[in-house]
Amino acid sequence: MKNDIGPLETLNPSVTKLGSIAFDVPANRGYQLLVSGGFFTSDSALISVSPNAEERREERKLEQEIYAENWRREQESKEAVKKAIAEAKKRHEESKWRIWRSSDQKFTTEAKFISSANGVVNLEKRDGNMIAIPRDKLSANDHDYIKNYKPFNPNPAPPPKAVKNDPFFRNLGKKTLGSK
Repeated sequence: MKNDIGPLETLNPSVTKLGSIAFDVPANRGYQLLVSGGFFTSDSALISVSPNAEERREERKLEQEIYAENWRREQESKEAVKKAIAEAKKRHEESKWRIWRSSDQKFTTEAKFISSANGVVNLEKRDGNMIAIPRDKLSANDHDYIKNYKPFNPNPAPPPKAVKNDPFFRNLGKKTLGSK
């Protein structure tokens, strides 16, 4: 800003062009001061003016660090959940492989259950080959396994609400106006 003061310099040449400006601002609010280079330049800047500007900067920095840490923890948590689901799926897939036995206990094969319909049980062997076995040729333990088989669902649906809490069912059998 050298020589930008112009006429003021001739009026009072002993006054320095550098100095301080004091502002009285309330403690609970922050302000910004717009300063510009004057008539001969379009340069300008915003300066924070508040009694606790440095404290506010530190608070904002701390808030940003806390936000970043919370975000990082949330991402780690999401990854941990994904990993746990993947491991559960893997354990479940591995648990599907079992030894199937004939009802006379003479034949065995390692396979996983695929489906059962019309008296035929479909199994998949480890090599990927599919086999169909008449259900009556399988052991009692295999029959129990098929009967109790439940597919894996890492996100089961919530159980339905009790019917007694449904207003429609609650009012069934009650006499209403106009009923005999």
